[in-house]
Amino acid sequence: SSVTAFGLCANNITVTNASGFTVGNTVIIIQMQGAVIDETNTAGFGTVSNYQSAGLWEKATIAAINGNEVSFTKNLLNSYQLSGKVQMVSLPVYTDAIVTSVLTGTAWNGSTGGIVALETTGSLTLNNNINASGIGLNGGSNTQVCPNSCNFTTNETAYYFAAPTFRAAAKGQGIAATI
Repeated sequence: SSVTAFGLCANNITVTNASGFTVGNTVIIIQMQGAVIDETNTAGFGTVSNYQSAGLWEKATIAAINGNEVSFTKNLLNSYQLSGKVQMVSLPVYTDAIVTSVLTGTAWNGSTGGIVALETTGSLTLNNNINASGIGLNGGSNTQVCPNSCNFTTNETAYYFAAPTFRAAAKGQGIAATI
């Protein structure tokens, strides 16, 4: 569920939908995006200049749920930025786990998903696969627009091309926002 607010206390958050969670559940709080990249049309294009909490995550245990406000048994340790697509993800905890059919997660929809997680305190037996292929951040779109005047023999020195030029293509999602 997307995190929409952090409470005044360091141990509570508000999510878009808390209905799939119960008191005592272990969850992951994770920021999926938010990094700042070099957007200049130079060799530095795409270089991360500030991660701004992108990729930070931690485990928490739910102490109470009041509507969509979720309180944890302990304070969150990290500082997150809501603009970086923060989500709360269920983390099932098993003593011993046996994967008997393909285990996958919900696909990333721009706000939630893209994660497969489980924890065992004993053993994990893989009798089948854990497959996260295709559920993560979306790749760039495949667009081919080329008028009759396309000339691919011309050397180009640019590092990106703005739409609608025929050399342009959409950037895939990553820890930085799509520009």
